[in-house]
Amino acid sequence: MKLFVCPNQSTPRQIDAARRSIQALERGLKAQCALAADDSRVVFGDAAHAAFSPRESDFIVSIGGDGAVLRAAQAALAADRPLLGINGGRLGYLCALDLADVETLSAERLARWPISPRTLLAFEFGGRERLALNDVVIAKRSFGTTVELTAELTGAPAMKLRGDGVIIATPTGSTAYNLSAGGPILMPDAGCFALTPICAHASQQRARVFSDSASVTLSAARPDVDDACVYADGIALGALDQPLTVRRAEKTLRLLAPRPVAGLT
Repeated sequence: MKLFVCPNQSTPRQIDAARRSIQALERGLKAQCALAADDSRVVFGDAAHAAFSPRESDFIVSIGGDGAVLRAAQAALAADRPLLGINGGRLGYLCALDLADVETLSAERLARWPISPRTLLAFEFGGRERLALNDVVIAKRSFGTTVELTAELTGAPAMKLRGDGVIIATPTGSTAYNLSAGGPILMPDAGCFALTPICAHASQQRARVFSDSASVTLSAARPDVDDACVYADGIALGALDQPLTVRRAEKTLRLLAPRPVAGLT
């Protein structure tokens, strides 16, 4: 078995957790583990673990929290491989295992693990198609300012918003920024997205749920004035200087089913 590992390396504790987890996977699963060359140098001090690419692996493995899962999801999608999340962070909603479970993971158990297909958002930005597992966010860049946005659902006017921005969340991302902003929790297999204002000036502006067969187009009402930025899964992509259309992606992410989370099951 070959595993391509995407570790969180932001702190010494996370690096140590990644090293120990990889060693446990190699022992328990008799697996070959590979990392990107730069990750291998940070975790192991050399590039010896950069032995093969994600496309040559059987699974992509993230080690860290939900942020690590979001980063690893891009590798899993590009390689068309299932993704296993190991929680070395705080909440780990998207992770199938905790660090303590890695030592007891067997190849037989892994082979029987259920797959949870996750809907993705797709949109064009910077000359190429991009995919997001959690959300696409249009938000102001500067504290103390607002942005004015309009939203259309498959060409029909849906919302005008003045505030800090707006979130388009998948069911997977409904428990992330969307939830913090007062948006609804959606079941992972729900065929819908959430459109959630962020600190809207008008109190009647509430989150809306719409079918994932619809597309949503977001525009800055004043492109020359509004300092709005596009974010996908927390990564800043650039200014919203022209209308942005977001739709359901043709691809889905094959995520090994996360462990139940208290209060959200």
